[in-house]
Amino acid sequence: MKKLKRSTVVTVCLFIAMNALTIGLGYYRESVMGERASFMVSLPSQDNKPVMLDLAEQGFPKHLFQPGKVSISSDHREGITNKGEKPLPLQVVTKGFPGKVTLHSNTSEFDEKTGQLGRPLESNQSFSLSLDLEIPDKLRQQYHIFSGLIQFIDPKSGNLLGVVPVHVVNSQIPVSAGDSDIKNGSGYDF
Repeated sequence: MKKLKRSTVVTVCLFIAMNALTIGLGYYRESVMGERASFMVSLPSQDNKPVMLDLAEQGFPKHLFQPGKVSISSDHREGITNKGEKPLPLQVVTKGFPGKVTLHSNTSEFDEKTGQLGRPLESNQSFSLSLDLEIPDKLRQQYHIFSGLIQFIDPKSGNLLGVVPVHVVNSQIPVSAGDSDIKNGSGYDF
């Protein structure tokens, strides 16, 4: 009888613990999704939609454990697509980002150190890209944290094939006069 009560108590405790873990992991997943900004790029084109990431939209676990780590990624199916008729040699270059930017891709032909695709991107072919960076605490304490560019260039000619403006803000901080262009969506000139 005593053994049965103990077994029931253990089962109920395990059931409660597993439900709490499931709910907690679901909450963490939702908060991580709020941290990641995404973009799509059509090449060659200079008319790609800007990325706007607000650190205030990150969840509590993110604020607690990784407050300065930011991820920006392309869509995984149609992230960066060659909409032209010719194959494009391609290199990814970032400008205006604070600190070190780490590039990752789903294709093995992408050199993460140089940002160069090892083969030309064929017409109507796509690949995905993600950027990870750490934003220093000092920068996170202002409304406009930074504006940068993700540039797609032809490594042979140096021609710009496409660009994605990136704006990172913290809407928990009051807007200063110089930041009103970012808040209104017009961005900065580079």
